[in-house]
Order: sequence, then C-alpha cells, then structure tokens
Amino acid sequence: MSDSETPFIGSLGVLRDERFEQAQAMAIEGDREAFGHYLASAKHGNPAAAHMVSQYILRNLAEGGLTGALFWSTYAVLGYRIPAESTLKTILSSPKAPGTGEFIDYCIKEADAGNGAAMFVAGMAYYTGMGTAFDADAAFTYFERSYKAGNLDGKCQYALCLIRGAGTKQDKEKGLGLLKETAAEGNIRAALKYAQLLEHGTFVRKDCGKALAVYERLASLRVPRAMYEAGRCYLDGIGTERDPDMGYSWFTLSQAFGSVWGDFGMSRCMMGGIVENCREEGANLMLESADKGCTDAMIMASQLFAKGGKILKKDPARSLEYLRMAASAGNASAELSLAKMYEDGTGLKRDGSQSLAYAMRAAAHGSTEGCFMAGTRLISGKGDSAKGFGLLSMASDEGFMKATFSLANCYSRGIGTAKNPGKCLELHKELADRGFAKSMSVIGELYYLGD
Repeated sequence: MSDSETPFIGSLGVLRDERFEQAQAMAIEGDREAFGHYLASAKHGNPAAAHMVSQYILRNLAEGGLTGALFWSTYAVLGYRIPAESTLKTILSSPKAPGTGEFIDYCIKEADAGNGAAMFVAGMAYYTGMGTAFDADAAFTYFERSYKAGNLDGKCQYALCLIRGAGTKQDKEKGLGLLKETAAEGNIRAALKYAQLLEHGTFVRKDCGKALAVYERLASLRVPRAMYEAGRCYLDGIGTERDPDMGYSWFTLSQAFGSVWGDFGMSRCMMGGIVENCREEGANLMLESADKGCTDAMIMASQLFAKGGKILKKDPARSLEYLRMAASAGNASAELSLAKMYEDGTGLKRDGSQSLAYAMRAAAHGSTEGCFMAGTRLISGKGDSAKGFGLLSMASDEGFMKATFSLANCYSRGIGTAKNPGKCLELHKELADRGFAKSMSVIGELYYLGD
C-alpha cells in the first residue's frame, strides 16, 4: 500500500455529521425538533439518520405515512444500516404496505420536491430495474441530480456511472476521483464499491491486499456487510493467506449484527466443513439468505441447483429462479449468465433481444464481458453501431483482447466509426504483440497481399 493511499483508508467511514449528532442529543432530551435534524442528515446521505426518520414516522411522531416509512427504511438498507432491515421487513409484511408502483411514484414525487435521498432511490430503481424498467440513462439523470443536491449516496452512484459509462460518456479518471472522495467523506457505499473495484481489478489496478484493508477498516467501524467481505477474503485467501478461522470469526460478528450476508458466510462455513456436521443446515441457511436478498447466496444457490449433489438435488428450474433473482437485484455476473443463456439457447429459448438486454444491463453494472457482448451485437446490425463501438472501446481499455479485435474490424470497415486502416493495423499489431493468434494471422495476410 502506497503512502498516498494510507490517509484515504484511514478516513473511511468516518462521517462527521453535526446535524445527526445534534439530533441525537435533542432526542435524548425528548425534544421533538430532533426529527428535523434527523431528516436533514438523512437527505445528505446518512443511513443511520434515515433509519431514525422511519422510526419517527412509524411511531406517529412525524408525518409521512407507511409509504414514507418504507422509503426511509429502504434508503437506510441501501446505505447498509442493518437495523433497518427488520423494520423494512415489518413494513412490507403489513397488509397496508404500498405497492411497487405507489412506492416509485412516491420517490419521484419526493425527488421532484428536491429530496436528494429520493433522487438516489429513484435512480437505483431505474439502475437495477426493480419496480420499473431498467433505464441507465434515467438512472444517471437521477444520480446526477442527487449528487448536486448534496447526497453522498447519489454522488457515489454518479461516480460509478462515470467509471462504467452507464447512461453517460465514460470518464474513469473523474469517476474514480469522485468515488474515493466520497468514501473519504464517510460514505459506506462508496468505500465498499471502491474496495470491490480493487479486489476484482475492474477499472483500476487489481490490489486485493488494499481491498481487504478497506473491508477491515469498515468492519472496525461496525459495518456488518464489510465484516462479511473481510470474512470472505480470509475464507478464500483473497489479499491474504487463507485463514478459515478468521473468516468464521468475521462471519460470526456480521451475523451477530443481524446481517443476512453474515448468515450466508456462516452457511459457507457449515457447508464447507469448517463447522462440522452441519452441511444440510448450512444449505438451508444459504437458501434463507438468498430469499432475504443476499445476491452471493442467490448465485451459489443457482450453481448448486444446476449441478446437483448430496445436499441439494439437481433442479434446473430453481437454478434459473435464483439466477433471475440475482439479476433482478443488479448482479452483473447473473445478468451476464442470462445474456449467454439467451444467446446460446442453453436452458432458455434463444432470444437475441433478451440476450442484448441482459448484456446491456451487465455492462452498465460493470461487466467488461457484458460490454463486449452488447457491443458485438450492436455493431452486427442489431442496433446503434456507434454505441456498440463505444462499449467495445470500454472493454478494450480493460484489456479484453476480443473487444480490441472487434474494434480493429470496426476501423477496417467503418462500423460505428470512420474508416481508419492505420488504426486497424495498429490494434492488430498490439494484439499480435500480446500473443493474439487471429491478429497475427490478419497481419500476415496483409503483408502477403501487400495491403
């Protein structure tokens, strides 16, 4: 870890919000004016304050109704405020709980009234396709508005859209700068997203050790999701030596805070034999975690039902069900898998439009291969060739050689861009130097023909 990064990691998750602190002090004294300070803090991007706002509404100490309480609990959960999960579940189980359409309408109305938190939640609805159609352009617009309204979660998602080129022109340098800045301001979402980029080497140089340092820093600040991520790193040997006991310890702590992700981590220990004689119980806990919203559990459930084994019998229908659940939650890996299934006709009826739709979603959520799949289809006459060229360019920038090869062909034939034989040859030479056989063949043919 470089010295320049150490202060950044040291400042993660330390949100100093005078409004929230003042609200806490006033609440202890029984001052009802505390609600106004909680509300202001929540709109800025404090999930703890959002949780308190929902509690005030549910106790009829403030206006907002069940829809308002649902909104603020949802926002608190999106900000990784664990106690809000039980509140959210209670609200959703009520027979008077608002429907999805009513909830989205509420978010948009609040957003139009200047609520930065509502702008963020509306953006997330469009970004994941939860409760409305997936629309990266609409999502980016709401995130940008949220950022300009001073909401830190909106700023985080705005930065991620710039990094991924989702709903806007890609600007990795600006996006990464804003993401790190938002994390240093104390935003949990930004810190976790930055650590995930580091771990997977997506849009940044891969550094699993630094990713683990971020997870552990956040875990020390009592962020249960970070406890799970740290435990996963120790269990799988990511950024450190494999240490199942340390992984188990982090999962136990995450679980103690009520995190469904901690439950899933524990289920892995049980199924993996780290906790003995509990494999079947571990499988049940994994399925419970998936049903409660843990996307990692959904992916594992899908994989296990696809293969079949002693604990879970092969069940293609349930495998597909959990894969769709993960995709609906915005998991890029699941979206990419569905794109391939629709493209190949593996387990699903072939459907080019559905394949493209899922590939576009995966690309917007950070999948380099998703960029390649969507870009390839678009330049083949199935849509906007210029947009396809842009997606291939993003995949190529991340070192995806097949995307660079496709770009060379675009320059050769003038697809999605102006013809540029010189650039075409330059890209093929670059690929040949990296050992890409097809480009070696193209270059050899060009020299043979004298072109």
